[in-house]
Amino acid sequence: MTGKAPEIAPTYNLNTLFSPGYLGSATTEEEKRIERLDPGPIKTESLNALPASDVKMMEILQSSVVVEQEFTKKPKTLSAGSSVTEYLAMLNSLKLMEEDTGKVVPERGTALAFHPSDHKVIVGAADKTGKVGLWLADHKHEEAEGWNDGVFLYQPHAKTVGQLQFHPHNHCKMYTTSYDGTVRCLDLDKGEFEQIHAVDIDGIATLHHSFIPEGSASNLMYIGDTEGAVSALDLRSLEIVWSHRFCQKKVNTVHANPAAPEYLVTASVDRSVSVWDVRCMGTGKQASTVSLAVASCTSYSNSVNCAYFSPTGKWLVTVDQSDKVCVFNNPASSATNGLVPFKRFNHNNQTGRWLTKFHALWDVKSPDVYLLGSLEKPRRIEVFAADTPYPVALLQNHEHLCSVQSLVVAHPKLNMIAGVNSSGRVHIFR
Repeated sequence: MTGKAPEIAPTYNLNTLFSPGYLGSATTEEEKRIERLDPGPIKTESLNALPASDVKMMEILQSSVVVEQEFTKKPKTLSAGSSVTEYLAMLNSLKLMEEDTGKVVPERGTALAFHPSDHKVIVGAADKTGKVGLWLADHKHEEAEGWNDGVFLYQPHAKTVGQLQFHPHNHCKMYTTSYDGTVRCLDLDKGEFEQIHAVDIDGIATLHHSFIPEGSASNLMYIGDTEGAVSALDLRSLEIVWSHRFCQKKVNTVHANPAAPEYLVTASVDRSVSVWDVRCMGTGKQASTVSLAVASCTSYSNSVNCAYFSPTGKWLVTVDQSDKVCVFNNPASSATNGLVPFKRFNHNNQTGRWLTKFHALWDVKSPDVYLLGSLEKPRRIEVFAADTPYPVALLQNHEHLCSVQSLVVAHPKLNMIAGVNSSGRVHIFR
C-alpha cells in the first residue's frame, strides 16, 4: 500500500474505538435474530483496523510463536512451582500503569487468556456478543498504517463466548467456545477462524465451556453444554470420542487434573461438583447417562460457577452463588470418603446479571495460590493461598482500577496478572 489511506478510513485508538454508536455497540433486529454464523472459515479481517494493520498483527502473532520456541534467554520470572513466600514477594512488585489498561472487546468480558509467548505480551478476550479481541499490549513498539493501539477485534461467533484458550503446546492456535453452539479455532498459519465443531442447531443443547488439558491429553478438548452433557472432541480427527450426561443442568466448567489427566471435574447449575474418571467413559457420539462419579459434593445450596484443579492436582477450588468458596485437598483420591471441603468460607459472589460470574484461577508459578475477583471497594484482585480463608495479597490501583474484575488470569510464564471488567476493558499488572 502506498500513499495515504482513503479519507473514509477512520483513525483508531482505545478512546474512540468502542464509543457509543461505534461498530459492535448496537445491533439491528435482524442481527439479533442470527443464531449462528456461516460454518465456513472466517478470515482474520478485523472490524476496527485497516488491512495493512491486520497483516501486521498476524505477522507479529506468527513471529511470536516462532521466537517463543527458539528464545533461549528467558526474561526474569518466577519458576513454575515457586513457594507462596516467593510468589507474594513477586506480587508486591507488580504495578498497573495507564498504558496497561485497554478496551479489548466492546461488551461485557466473558473470557480472558494470555498468549503463552514470553516474547510478546498478547491478551485474548471475548464478550457476550460473540466478539473476540486480541491486544498486543506492547503496541508502542510496533508501527503500521492504521495501527489502533494494538487492539484487533473479530466476530467469529453470533453469541456469547464462554471460553477462550490458546492450545497448551501448539501456540499457533486459539480456541473459542460459544453459546451459538460452535467451537472455532483461530489458526495463525491460515489466518482464519475455522469451525471445528457444532451441535445441531435445531437441538436443545448449546455449548458453554471447554478445556484442553496439558501433556499427552492435549489432543482432546472436553466440552460442556447447557443440558449437562460433556463430550470429548479429538482435535486431530475433529470427531467426538464420547459424550455422556454428567449433570442434570448446565455444565458451568469442565477441567482436567494436570497431574492425573484421567480425572475430570465438573461444576454445574444443578448445585453439584463431581470428579469423573475418563477411563470409564467408553465410546459413543450420542450423549448418554454415565455411571456414578468417582466423588461428588452436593452440599451446595446454589449454582456452582466453577471448579478447577490446582497445577499439581493437590487442590480443587470452587466458587458458588451461595457466596462461598470451597477448597478441597487431594480431590482425585476422594472416592472412599467423598468430596469434602478442606476449607469453606464466605465470599461475596453476587455479581448479578450485569457482571460475569467470578471464577477462581490458579497460577502455575505458585501452585498453592489462586486468584479471584472481588466486589469489595476499593476495587481489587484478591490472591488466596489454598489453606487460608482470607486473601494473602491484594492487587489494587486507586487511579487505574475502578471496576470489578470478574475474570482474572495469570501469565503462564511471565510475572503478569490480568483482569477484565463488564465493559470489556482489560487491566494488566506487571
